[in-house]
Amino acid sequence: MKTRRAVWAVFWLVCLFLCGRLAALYGEYRKVAKSMGEKQAQIADGQAVRAEHREHQRRLWEAEELQRLRAEQQEFKRLQAEVERLRLAAQRKQAEAVQNREEQLADLLRENERLRRENGQLRDDPKFKAAQAEVLNQELRYIAYALQVYAGRNQGQLPPSLGELKYYVPANVFPALEIENFELLAASAGSADPHNTPIVRSKTRQPNEVNLYLFADWHLEAKND
Repeated sequence: MKTRRAVWAVFWLVCLFLCGRLAALYGEYRKVAKSMGEKQAQIADGQAVRAEHREHQRRLWEAEELQRLRAEQQEFKRLQAEVERLRLAAQRKQAEAVQNREEQLADLLRENERLRRENGQLRDDPKFKAAQAEVLNQELRYIAYALQVYAGRNQGQLPPSLGELKYYVPANVFPALEIENFELLAASAGSADPHNTPIVRSKTRQPNEVNLYLFADWHLEAKND
């Protein structure tokens, strides 16, 4: 009987011990659970803070990007304005150049007309005509001399063109001869009537102008053709 009481006493002691232990463990569990809840809340708060930070960074990046785009837009507008200014300046310069060319052309036309009038007056000036006739006379005398030398060396034949005479006149004289103002009329200086046979004639420049003739006997004569 005493043994059974002792066993039950031990049993209840063990139960009380276990109950106390369970209560202590439960208390520890509640503390741990509360701590974990607090940490989870902190973690959640940290995630919210990070999310808010990321949102803040995103908004900041968007603001910077918007500012950059606005700066680029302003630069683009500035470049557009500069291009437009240069285009207008180029148009003004082109218009001024066209106007200047037109003015220069008008000036040239007026100058040309003035020179034409002066040239016409000069051609009608007896002194000019006399001086021109004297120049032609002197040139034809050089040509006559050269043709005489040529014909003497070529059995009376004349050159195919007056350009061949450069070998028969002094080197410093031929470049001054305006041989384009004369034309050959015969291929030979030999003639039955050399006094009346022309072999070179000056080219007529104006109607009713006096021409100079060189005849086969090497005399010069002026004729009004």
